[in-house]
Formats: sequence, C-alpha cells, structure tokens
Amino acid sequence: MLFLLTLSLAFAAEPLWPDLSSPPSVGGGSSDAAVVVAIEDYDFVSDIPGARQNGEDWYRYFTSGRGMSVGNVKVLVDGQATREDIEAASQEMRDAGMGRCQQRPSGHSE
Repeated sequence: MLFLLTLSLAFAAEPLWPDLSSPPSVGGGSSDAAVVVAIEDYDFVSDIPGARQNGEDWYRYFTSGRGMSVGNVKVLVDGQATREDIEAASQEMRDAGMGRCQQRPSGHSE
C-alpha cells in the first residue's frame, strides 16, 4: 500500500508541513519502508526554501520515530528526484515485500 502526502509552499506564508526536527518515538514501523522526495531547487518554477530540511526531518521521523531500518528509507534530493528515480525507488521499496511503503514529497507537488 502506497501512501502519498502532498506538501507545497507555493502560496503559503508559513510552512504547511509538520515540525519533525525532534520526531516523537511512536514505533510501529519496523516492517515498513519509505521514499522521501525533497526538492528545493527548481529550474523553471520558484524554489521551495526548507524542502531539503523537511526531507531530512522526515528521514529522522521514519528511522528514529517510527523505527524503520535505515536501508528501508530512500531519500531523493533535488536533481536525484527525477520521475524515473522516484518510480524506481518506490518500486524497489514495494518489491522488498515490506509492510507499508510511504512516499513523502516535499516541494511543489501535483
């Protein structure tokens, strides 16, 4: 099962994403996987300041807060987050036979 959370700051005065800089320890994610997509630097639309940091915060939340294995959390940043890379990372996590696969985009989202 793939979960998608759409986050965007295009027209917001304050960040729309939660503060995960000190993630709560909730556990329950040891058999899960995640793909974190953090795009801050765009070529043809306005940049999203803070998107990289938000991606790092999600990584910490998944590994420290949810207890996911470091190997089960893929992080794609800026130029690493092409459509092909996102699809490949998502497929890799699904093929690994994990419990749930979560995808967390940070930046402009459709």
